[in-house]
Amino acid sequence: FADRIITETHKYTVCYKPNSAFFEAHGPAGLEALKKIIDHIPEEIPVLLDAKRSDIGNTARAYARAVYEYYGVDAVTLNPYLGRESVDPFLEWKERGVFALCRTTNPGAAIFKEKEIMTEKGPRAYYLYIAEVMASWSENLGLVVPGNKTGPLKKVRDLLPLAWFLAPG
Repeated sequence: FADRIITETHKYTVCYKPNSAFFEAHGPAGLEALKKIIDHIPEEIPVLLDAKRSDIGNTARAYARAVYEYYGVDAVTLNPYLGRESVDPFLEWKERGVFALCRTTNPGAAIFKEKEIMTEKGPRAYYLYIAEVMASWSENLGLVVPGNKTGPLKKVRDLLPLAWFLAPG
């Protein structure tokens, strides 16, 4: 099914974004299917693995090797809330990209992300602070900002006019 979708849509596609959870749920067979699907995507089309990985240094390094070496994807989504050491192993792959969660589409996220915190620049929404800090880490780091919530999208764009966005929704 996925191969047929790729075959029929690749000439109109700028990027494919498989979500690893739907494959992981099927154990080894699912992981093998994910690898086959990624391998079927034409080389000139980037693959962004939606995996939202994050962990301490050594574990993050293993995740980075898995997504970049084994799966061979061009970029991955990360959850940066374990700190910079959870993102740095991915940023070591200079030719690859990272999209870190900033403000997500799920409604329950607002309880944390919209929380106003005190920063050196004064009070601001937590997700704006996250955006600014993460954008300073690397030009290979983009931000996940909801496309269906124009308020946060505009605020992050105003703050970071040149940042890469993944805008789900």
